[in-house]
Amino acid sequence: MVLAIIGILTSVGVPSYNKFVQQGEFSEAYNGIYNAYRLARAEAIKTSSPMVLQTYTPGGVITTRYWIVLASGASYTDRIATTPVIDGTKIETNGTPGSPTIYGNGSLASNYSISVLDKRNGRQQHICILKNGQSYKSKSGC
Repeated sequence: MVLAIIGILTSVGVPSYNKFVQQGEFSEAYNGIYNAYRLARAEAIKTSSPMVLQTYTPGGVITTRYWIVLASGASYTDRIATTPVIDGTKIETNGTPGSPTIYGNGSLASNYSISVLDKRNGRQQHICILKNGQSYKSKSGC
């Protein structure tokens, strides 16, 4: 009887747990990118120097990607921050157009958006950044 109850609870609990883990990984990637942008903007304003938010793929391993914050013209080794690893087999990110440069006054040359897609379940959210540097999160696009 006890084994039957444990079996039933396991069959119900494991799928829920997996969904919970997926949501946590997606939220970590999404919030990590959003916070990296906010840090880049804050550093640009604080130092009155342009900052860049860009992707970095170490050693060409496409499944391991980072979003990094660095001063405009600086090398990867001089980065200010690195977001948590984004597993490219599970979560895909796409920033358009290219890597944004945030100027010393906190503005950008044009509007910018980052799409974050969970390949496991099709969930997608967007980070929308306006030319003036203000940003917001959106579930439906920018």
